[in-house]
Amino acid sequence: MSQQEQERLTEKDFALFLGAKMRCQQKGHQYKDFIIDFKNIEYFVNSPFAKSYEVKPILRPLSDIKEQELIDIAKVIYGNPDSVKWRVEFNKYRNCHLVYRKHYNKRFTYCCETGEIECYDMDGVDECKDIYMNQHHVTKYLISKHLDVFGWIEKGLALDSTK
Repeated sequence: MSQQEQERLTEKDFALFLGAKMRCQQKGHQYKDFIIDFKNIEYFVNSPFAKSYEVKPILRPLSDIKEQELIDIAKVIYGNPDSVKWRVEFNKYRNCHLVYRKHYNKRFTYCCETGEIECYDMDGVDECKDIYMNQHHVTKYLISKHLDVFGWIEKGLALDSTK
């Protein structure tokens, strides 16, 4: 998807969220929800009459991330086995979650509004090499949970599943 304003998402955009729901509405008719799969992408996005449909994926905003998902992200970033116990605390002043592990010198913060992740060791030293090495895997994980990592909800290209 290009950075410029866009009226519709492309088939490649929809393909990122296979398995999520999409809402389809033909002009003047009631909407219907469908699962995003290749057949529905072809029918509602690529076909010659697709322009008569308004089609939007139904995604979760980044602020809707769950505690277990943050722990899963920690495991992706640091490559930790399931036996390691991670803790999650919410900081209401910064509107972020602190994810850390006791007796392990690693932590990260997750900003609920922007989805930004900052990695630190427990001494406060910025240690982002782990997140940069695994950034692709973190993004893949967030997309697999149908989180709006591209800001499509704010742009009006996707619907908020929490509303």
